[in-house]
Amino acid sequence: MPTSYLNVSSAADLSADIKAIELASTGTGTNFVIDLAANATLTESSTIEAIDLKAGDTLTIDGDGGTLDGQGDYRGLFVYAGDVTIENLTLSHTVAAGGAGGGGAAGGGGAGLGGGLFVASAGNVTLEGDVFADDSAVGGAGGAYGAGEGGGGMGGNGGAGGFGGGGGSGVNLPGGVGGFGGGAARAWPAAEGSAIGKPSTPTARPRARAARTPPSPRPSPATS
Repeated sequence: MPTSYLNVSSAADLSADIKAIELASTGTGTNFVIDLAANATLTESSTIEAIDLKAGDTLTIDGDGGTLDGQGDYRGLFVYAGDVTIENLTLSHTVAAGGAGGGGAAGGGGAGLGGGLFVASAGNVTLEGDVFADDSAVGGAGGAYGAGEGGGGMGGNGGAGGFGGGGGSGVNLPGGVGGFGGGAARAWPAAEGSAIGKPSTPTARPRARAARTPPSPRPSPATS
């Protein structure tokens, strides 16, 4: 398996090389290199593979004065894990769009994270001589009224959910299926201002009366 990928001149080839490096990475201290063709413009027509290296391996992407153009539709580079150096590269017109919310009450869209470059918690990136131009991050659209599915992350749409179920996050993946929200169940109020689970108009109750003891009979007067 090669460790250097030279004269890369298309976004599709860049994505394929990143995937090949992911599969070759074993964490044994390998230094991978991707060298773009001089002053080339790589135009994205699909999402580029995320960079995912085993700990101990490194990757250097040398843009050699070239440009990665997202065309206002694609996010650019995503570093999921590993030590990466990106140098002499312009990242332009990239958009990180959050996933749309599923149909549901409060089914919010997912966050758009990392226009041009997103670095996850397991990644470490060094930038040298790079330019970011007209890049953006946009949140996903909210869902229609229904049962409360949340939006997906990093471009994936929200998953189907139960009441309070949220969509999961991921790298351009849909959200997971939501379950019923936690917490104690509550009955809906019968009317505005009434107590939970009680009728809105109180029911009159008869007042109990104590039993009365009849008076003792008076003794008859004595006769002579």
